[in-house]
Amino acid sequence: HNLPDLARDMSSFDISIRSINYAENEARDQGDFLLYQKYKSSDVLEMTRSAIISLVNEKIGESDEVRISFHDLIETIMVQNRISSQLFHDLVNYMELFGESIAEKREREGKVPRSSVMSVAIALMKWEMINEDTYVAILSRNGEGSVSAFCLDPSQLLSPLQQSKSIHMSGTLSPIGVYLDIIGFSGIPHKKISEIFPAERRKVIYYNGVTTKFDAFNDEEASKMHNLIEDIISRTNKGTIVFFPSYSAMKKVFGGGFSFPVLMEERELSQADVFALVGKFRKTRRPLLAVSGGRLSEGLNFPGNQLEVVIVAGIPYPRPDAKNRALHDYYEARNGKGWEYSVKYPTSVKIRQEIGRLIRSSSDIGIAIILDKRASYFRKEIPGMTLAENPAAESEDFFLRFSEETNNGEP
Repeated sequence: HNLPDLARDMSSFDISIRSINYAENEARDQGDFLLYQKYKSSDVLEMTRSAIISLVNEKIGESDEVRISFHDLIETIMVQNRISSQLFHDLVNYMELFGESIAEKREREGKVPRSSVMSVAIALMKWEMINEDTYVAILSRNGEGSVSAFCLDPSQLLSPLQQSKSIHMSGTLSPIGVYLDIIGFSGIPHKKISEIFPAERRKVIYYNGVTTKFDAFNDEEASKMHNLIEDIISRTNKGTIVFFPSYSAMKKVFGGGFSFPVLMEERELSQADVFALVGKFRKTRRPLLAVSGGRLSEGLNFPGNQLEVVIVAGIPYPRPDAKNRALHDYYEARNGKGWEYSVKYPTSVKIRQEIGRLIRSSSDIGIAIILDKRASYFRKEIPGMTLAENPAAESEDFFLRFSEETNNGEP
């Protein structure tokens, strides 16, 4: 289910002020020889850096990023330095050769054969010949300023898979037609496997009295969400993970804290820190607050009673940034399904992955509670989901029923 995003990420690339600075330092350390006429690699890098800074100052207002034309970068370089596109093209090619010689030198010294100069040069070469039908240029403040070539269509990178034998398997591929269309496969046989675990051991409910929708998620709404989470956790007293749509939403709902100690996922945790956090959750059974789409939302198993309650505290829609708007426009123009492909499908994958943490064996039981009125949009993608008037009470009753069945000798 992550294959489309993985292919997009592998096909995309960026040129940041930070990477240019690294390349400039490397060029000077390695002699910064003349490339052509009077120009050195440091000159080409300075041209590119100055152009990016100018574009950021000129085109980005209050937002963090904006869509631009691929021609904007090259034209700004040409105008600022009074050079032709052919001369800049030649300089970039010579700079790539210089970077290649640096990488070869490192290899002879027994080091990793890489070069920042070569990386920036290759990115500029790709920028010049990009396919604007399937890529979009994004100008951003990130990395002290950057330009990115974001891949809209992952099918080109994935096309070799159609010539080989591959099995695509996940519990969250449906609707399969959307997945196959995004990765560019057609006429591929597929099969849906029915639930292998007892359906009555998992329940999914949603509550429509709260939302994290950006124009409605004020302090009052966050307080309501906080109280709902507090009530559910207190009344169930089970292993619980709460997934928020963003770190900012998590912080806003957490506020001054809960009446019980909790664990929290933080930004940019290392792999070791993630494993340590999961280990602490398993050992202490404290509720864990995490972020949708993060490393805690998929790929981890919590067998037995380690995890029995999943709370989805808000629908994890993608950020409406320049990249997501470009994806929407691309699929809207291609098949008239921009919202379904760029927003609804990836959101449903996230929600179902989070719900999927609950049941990992036939003996597991668990309940998922989605606290957002917009959950009703996903009834088709989450079959069996029902509306709850009182999510805390229904969650408590769910576990009481299983406790009574166990006491009565029922499986």
